[in-house]
Amino acid sequence: MIPYLVREEDDRAFVALVSAQVQRVTQELTKLERLLQAGMVDRAVLQEFRRAVDLIRQTSWKVDKSMDLPGQ
Repeated sequence: MIPYLVREEDDRAFVALVSAQVQRVTQELTKLERLLQAGMVDRAVLQEFRRAVDLIRQTSWKVDKSMDLPGQ
């Protein structure tokens, strides 16, 4: 195979892997939201979770915006 074709195949495989992971996590977060509504969770754990969610939200927003750039 030509090296640049291998890279394109690797890139497509990585995109598929990341996309599948995002879908799985989204489903889990939907389930977690229902559980959290009961309000029975350790406050420190909840705060750590919120920090992690804020970080992933910011990162996903940056990635989304970078996709709007020319050449993406």
